[in-house]
Amino acid sequence: VTSLSISQDSICCYVGCVNTYVYVYNFRSRLLLRTLTHHDSPVTDLYVSADDCFLFSAAENAIHVLNVKQQFNGFPNDDPLSTQNAITSLSISREGDVAIAGCAAGIVRLYNLIDGELTEQIVEHRAPVTQVALSHSYLFSLSGSKDTTVKVYDNEMGEIVTEFTEHSASISHLRILEDNRKILSSDEQNYIKTWWANTGELIDSYNVPCKMLGVSPDGKYVVSGNADNILKIWSLDDARVVRSIDHTEGKITCIA
Repeated sequence: VTSLSISQDSICCYVGCVNTYVYVYNFRSRLLLRTLTHHDSPVTDLYVSADDCFLFSAAENAIHVLNVKQQFNGFPNDDPLSTQNAITSLSISREGDVAIAGCAAGIVRLYNLIDGELTEQIVEHRAPVTQVALSHSYLFSLSGSKDTTVKVYDNEMGEIVTEFTEHSASISHLRILEDNRKILSSDEQNYIKTWWANTGELIDSYNVPCKMLGVSPDGKYVVSGNADNILKIWSLDDARVVRSIDHTEGKITCIA
């Protein structure tokens, strides 16, 4: 499993896999509802639109938009033969009309999902992009890279306004907290850091083993997994573990 997304009504769970398939499960009964086979390469990321009508998925050098009730469209990157253009991370605006995609070449691009057109190449990193995110109000974009930096791009001004450089390893997760004011980022050395989006000023830093990371809607709790069978829920204020969940059916590879 490479990616996971849950519908807004909490009925369907979409699971992207290395075998190129996307599986759709009933989240409550755990029954497999559909198997989507429109990809030709491993799925790297996926999202469900806020109205639960569209599934956005990335694989190799293309973003696919699937109308869950009808048909899908595939929007290829501008150089389909280049493996350097392979999409490594994906984020969708709340309205479902804009996508931000990070590429193996270190490039971040914005796409208009209405017509599939590339609208802007916004950021260039010195190494492959590992994570991207869009703020809820579409004010800014985030990109994290193997070059250990996180860049904040102002979508209205059209320029990079902040570069966070407090990590010393490849960026593994990015989350936007508290009404677009705070950012949570983590790296491959298991350091989780919170910082201000507008200045890049560090707020706090924790060392918590985490291969996977999720954040509660209120930004108060973090769910982490370390590629074993245990999930930990801990307070973001003091890094105190408030609950551990033992998943007895096998190793956890993805959370949402």
